[in-house]
Amino acid sequence: MLVISPGSGTIVFTAPIGTADFNQSQYLRSRHDLTNATQARIVVVLKTPNLAPATVPNIAAQFSTDGGITWNYLDGATGPSVVYASGILVSVWVALTAPAKADVHLRVVTSAGAGVSNLSFGSVYVQAK
Repeated sequence: MLVISPGSGTIVFTAPIGTADFNQSQYLRSRHDLTNATQARIVVVLKTPNLAPATVPNIAAQFSTDGGITWNYLDGATGPSVVYASGILVSVWVALTAPAKADVHLRVVTSAGAGVSNLSFGSVYVQAK
């Protein structure tokens, strides 16, 4: 599915105050056919944080059926999502909302970061089954 990988390095960025594309880059979006999927989860591999953020950001997956104009969470609410911490973070499997069961654009977003900087990421995956 959607995979964001820095290769052998690390992605270091500042979390936005609001909700925005991961690393604030729409070039990390992809397209996948979720027609036969019923569930999804997000897996985030984090490097040891460079700091302990006072405001801990969320990392979540969203889909779009209109080419990236409108975005919604895969479960129709707020998930799948994880909260920034060290190690490998895995969300629970969430049931896909009916509109997500199509050929859709996917993106990873961060939210509630309040401008916290020096967040270190390894890889991010969105898995579906």
